[in-house]
Amino acid sequence: ASSVEAFVLSLESELSDAAIKSSGLPDVLVFLTAKMETLTATNEQEKLSVHRPLAKVIVMSLLSSKSGSRSAAENLLAVCSKNGFVPPSSFDKEIGKLLPAQQRTVRSFIPKMSKQDQELVDTFKKASERPRRPGQMMSSRQTTQVARSNTKTTLQSPRASGHRKSSSIVETDVLPDNPLQMSDRSVKPKGQRLAMLVKGDSWPEYSEEPSSDTIQSLRRAWAVLIPSTSIDVLLPQSGLRTHDDCSDGCDLLSKAIRYSRDNNDSSFLEMLDFIFKWATCAFLLRDHTSGFRKLLSTIRELFERLDELSYAISDGEALILLPYLLDKASVAKLQFKEDILTIFTLVTTKKVYPSQKFGLVCMKVLEKSKSNPSRTLAAELCFDAVRSAGVSAIGRKGLVILSSALNEETVAEAKKVYIDVFEIVVEKLKGDTDKLFSAIKPTEKVKAMIMERCVKQSVAIQGSPRRSPPRKIAPPVGHCSPTGGQEAPTLSSSAVVTGNLRARLQKSKETKLSEELHRLPPSIDTTSAVNPPPTHSPRTTSTDMKYNDIIDDIKFMTTSKACKSTDIVRGTDAIQLLRSFISNNDNNDCTVDHIEKEAFREKIESDYNACVHDVASALKFAFDHGGKNAPLPTALINETVSALTYLLRMRCCRSEMSEKTVEHLVKVTVSALLDERIHINHDIVKA
Repeated sequence: ASSVEAFVLSLESELSDAAIKSSGLPDVLVFLTAKMETLTATNEQEKLSVHRPLAKVIVMSLLSSKSGSRSAAENLLAVCSKNGFVPPSSFDKEIGKLLPAQQRTVRSFIPKMSKQDQELVDTFKKASERPRRPGQMMSSRQTTQVARSNTKTTLQSPRASGHRKSSSIVETDVLPDNPLQMSDRSVKPKGQRLAMLVKGDSWPEYSEEPSSDTIQSLRRAWAVLIPSTSIDVLLPQSGLRTHDDCSDGCDLLSKAIRYSRDNNDSSFLEMLDFIFKWATCAFLLRDHTSGFRKLLSTIRELFERLDELSYAISDGEALILLPYLLDKASVAKLQFKEDILTIFTLVTTKKVYPSQKFGLVCMKVLEKSKSNPSRTLAAELCFDAVRSAGVSAIGRKGLVILSSALNEETVAEAKKVYIDVFEIVVEKLKGDTDKLFSAIKPTEKVKAMIMERCVKQSVAIQGSPRRSPPRKIAPPVGHCSPTGGQEAPTLSSSAVVTGNLRARLQKSKETKLSEELHRLPPSIDTTSAVNPPPTHSPRTTSTDMKYNDIIDDIKFMTTSKACKSTDIVRGTDAIQLLRSFISNNDNNDCTVDHIEKEAFREKIESDYNACVHDVASALKFAFDHGGKNAPLPTALINETVSALTYLLRMRCCRSEMSEKTVEHLVKVTVSALLDERIHINHDIVKA
């Protein structure tokens, strides 16, 4: 006990704001929990004398922004409460030192229990044999918590989830074939409900989050339409705290979707606004990996069913869910971010909410969000929408919002993406910046930034910028002018440099292809090997676009199920180009402009973990493709190892590389070193 007390005192003294956010705190709390479990408090005298510092450790850890720290703190709290190591008064004193918002957060884990409350709980326990209806409240502790959580985003309850889940299982067993079967009671049509959004409805406008009162209103309104057993599963009285608590609701929606598909039923469309509101509330809950994955899967299944029904969601329905989903994508882990972006692609390409309208969602986030990652991602999606659907995807109002955002933005990365959007807009307008400026009336600051980018990106400017005729975009190097004999517009120096680099890489492909074919595994399709690889589509000289093209080439090579020799050559060239930008030896890469190289390095630093992960995956692909008996693609391995070496030498490596990226890189490298084939090829061993 004395050693544990010394450990607790030391931990309490080191528990600063930075320590609470550290990734190592969960391990420390798990260690402390294990030690506490070995102790037992048999009477009041044998309780730990450091219960106040221990209470502080638990309370502060529950406020951590790391889900792992909060989960470990909950386990420690359970052990301490069970064995009586910390009296409730110690928790109350520590919680009393917090800000009101922090107190509400901690009280969701440690409700204040007076003697009268405890007596009432004991009374409930004695009467546990009394039958209860599904979803009925189980203790005054839960009732107290729901009453106190009216300022929280979602319904909160103490850790009584065990009973909640068992109740939900019973409810699921008695659900009808169609859990969303509409009742005969008279309710407002969906059109009227959507018309009342924000104005007379309790649902908040983005970027405000729905409160506990809002969710209770949703429960009351939806309960009129569907069976009571279904509403108890979707929005239980005991509350929702984490994504895992939504698992039963996801199962219910999946069952309703299957019923709709098997019986050609579309009645659930009349309550689609309620389903979207439930999904939004679910996304805003506390993170839980498996629960969040299941939630994303259900939402994707829902949109796939909407596509099967050829249903296009309205702007009102889209604004209920999609902005919050975009917010979640901007801060989610890489695997979940990709899943959400896949949902967006499904929504826009399958015409559930086409690109021509999707810009509305992006602009809403751009205008209202206070999150830097959210605004940046929204601008990137705007870029894609304009590129595929034209300027009408965001319209004049969107351009005004974008201009205002660019004028007020302080984050360099976000500014860069905003200007990228304006660049594609100018391209869609055939270079007519006068038309753009007359429509949005930008400030001189914004106008200067747009004009500077247009000049850098080879937009030929004739005469005064204010009175110049519509400019023509310079054709990419290697493509003939449609007029044949006419002289092409003058290119900027950076465009010439980039064009030369492309030409050099394209020329080298033909030479590399014949060499690479002799070293590739027999399983690779070489039917098209007699022809040179297809030319890359013309790319802009934008740093972001160039980086995205390189990463796309690498990902296509590593993820394609039917990888051809041309795909491997293309991926090798992409890695070589990436290495040329991050290489410190300028003599070997004389075709890369120094300023362009620095801009490219900044882009890599902003996406460092994803970049390292993708390049490391290329190394894994080189050793896995074709089986263990196939010859190794030497050129690909050498370029990949060289690129990884330079990536690990970048100044941001120490501060930006995550533990997950390190684990992936070590795993790939060790697997490569253990491969018996590397000892046959001296070049690979040297690399």
